Formats: sequence, structure tokens, C-alpha cells
Amino acid sequence: MKKRIIGFILAISSVLCVGCNGNDTSYTITFIQEGHAEIVKTVKSGESLADIPLPQEKEGYDVAWDRENFDNVTSDLQVTAVLTPKNYTITYTYDELLINGGYTVVLEKQSQTVSFNSEYALATASCEGLSFLGWKNIETNEMVVSGTYTQAKDITLIAQFEPEDQEWS
Repeated sequence: MKKRIIGFILAISSVLCVGCNGNDTSYTITFIQEGHAEIVKTVKSGESLADIPLPQEKEGYDVAWDRENFDNVTSDLQVTAVLTPKNYTITYTYDELLINGGYTVVLEKQSQTVSFNSEYALATASCEGLSFLGWKNIETNEMVVSGTYTQAKDITLIAQFEPEDQEWS
């Protein structure tokens, strides 16, 4: 009976003393985003990280961590910010006065989707009796050419035309 009581006490002691054996291991979770200071969080083994920092915004990009689950942490972790280019719309239009003047304007397309910081080619336009010069940004009144899309917004472009050279005989 004495052996049973001692065994019972030892069993209860071991259950109540979880963590008494120095098994308070902690792990670090390091959040890394280019151009920003690292953020380091500490979590006890088997616990979850509750205060996950938000990645810093970057113009033209959606920014998210490369992992979302921080439950039951059992090792050191490095978490990296992933940048995904946002998509924007280029809308093409022309001056309605051309139609009123009897011209027929043909746009290659009405709009196109472009990704931020990626290469793109502008659509073309035509109008019988007029030469197409290119596209002007309605908002800035500046000519726009194909290249790398670096505006973090949608834009509207208006076709620019001039009379064709006429040869007289």
C-alpha cells in the first residue's frame, strides 16, 4: 500500500511539474521585408503567435507574408514579405468632336490591363484622313508611350490625330 501511495504521489508530481524540468524553450519568428527593419517575435514552444505584424505597404504592390499560420510553433522561423504587382487599367478614348466632324475613329481596343512595373505596349488607333500621333494622358495632358508601367493607378488616354499630308496635283 505504501508503494502505491508513493507511486501515486510521484505520478501526480510529474504531471503538476510540467515545465519544472527546464523545458521552457522559446523560438524566434523573424519578419523580413526589404527596406525595413526586421521584426523579431518570441514564442514559447508549442504556443501560437497572436500579434502578427502587418507588412509595410509599397506603392503598386500587394504585400503579404509568405506564411500565415503561426500556430504550435516548434522551431525558429523566418517570414519574408512577398510583393505581388497590382493590376491597373488603361482606358482608350478619342475626342467626340471627330465623330461630329464626320470622321470614323477605330480603336484597336477600348482598354487593357497592365501590371505595375511590367512592360506593356499601347494600343493603336486610326481615322481615315488623319494621321495617328499617339496617346495623351487625359489627367496630365502628357504624351504616353509604351514601356514599363510605373503609375500606381488606372489611366485614361485620348488618341491624338493630325490631318494627313495632302498632295496637290
